[in-house]
Amino acid sequence: MKALRALALPSTFLLAFAACGGTTGPSIPEVAGTYTGSLTVEATAVFGGMPETISATGSMRVLVQQDADRVTLSGSITTAGDTESIEAISGTIDGAGVWTETGSGAGSFLFEDDECGYVASSEVRFSDGSLEIEAAATRSEPTVDCPNVAMSAELTRS
Repeated sequence: MKALRALALPSTFLLAFAACGGTTGPSIPEVAGTYTGSLTVEATAVFGGMPETISATGSMRVLVQQDADRVTLSGSITTAGDTESIEAISGTIDGAGVWTETGSGAGSFLFEDDECGYVASSEVRFSDGSLEIEAAATRSEPTVDCPNVAMSAELTRS
């Protein structure tokens, strides 16, 4: 059952999403609003010397506030019946719809803690009223308590 607990891990560290509409300036897309959609989470760990992957699906709700190219995201993620809040985090959006976290700890928005020594990567992109998120948290030796985690989400503005 420890492996199932790992599927809730993205709920504690994921935080980024939005979508395109009009413009707030010459080339910055307008992304303010509420977005909802589905997500898929995969956790891979080594059990008895063999890698095993467990998958789960869930849902995501994100409130996006915008002031020109400054965008703040908050909301919730639900996986395996567990709903976690996404605390507000700020970033900027460019003319191509790519969101980038700003401030202290920028680039690590996926994690509330770093006890597993993860290397994080993510891509958050707004396009035509939708938001696509690809994120991963990996380590060289995944375990039951610290699995490699990959998440993808597709959200639409309501």
